Amino acid sequence: MQERTGIRGLARAGTATSIVRKSRFFALAAPVAEDGDGLRAVLDEARAVHPDVGHVVYAWRGRDGRSRSSDDGEPHGTGGRPCLSVLDGADVVDAAVCVARVFGGTLLGVGGLSRAYGEAAQAAVLDAGVRVLVAHRRVCVLVGFADAARLEIAIADGMREAPERLYTAGGVELSGEVPDGRLDEWQRTLAEASGGRAAVVVEARVVWR
Repeated sequence: MQERTGIRGLARAGTATSIVRKSRFFALAAPVAEDGDGLRAVLDEARAVHPDVGHVVYAWRGRDGRSRSSDDGEPHGTGGRPCLSVLDGADVVDAAVCVARVFGGTLLGVGGLSRAYGEAAQAAVLDAGVRVLVAHRRVCVLVGFADAARLEIAIADGMREAPERLYTAGGVELSGEVPDGRLDEWQRTLAEASGGRAAVVVEARVVWR
């Protein structure tokens, strides 16, 4: 499957709180690359906001077209679907939004629940903000001990973050992520700086940050 370009994700985690007829809604939106441990962590955080949380509805949307949602015991379509509509409307991927509800003693009805969950989710996504995700590839460079200090600057230049360092019997491994669009330039610069002595391994998998 060809990777999309210019895809949008949440800039950071965002939160929102609202009260509708004495029911309290605590919303959390966050970047979640895969619907696994990351989503569980977001749900656990939402469940922990109040000791009387009764339902935690959520939606998750991935960049490969997959999506998930849950009403968590609320009437069908009143929680997960409004949350997913918010993610669809913002056109963000690798993102989750969940809303925890503390019942206030008054039934809101199907329409009222849908509006309350959707509005809380919308506020959390607005608080999180949106940014364009950039494709990166993970690289690992093996250099000799004598060259490591001199080449680390050239290796780090263009990386998303400072490289991780691992000492081995054969030298020093420096690894990190390089934007896919700068990879060729980065490899040429490193080859020139090392005189072709640095061994570079580039992972085929693309990650979006």
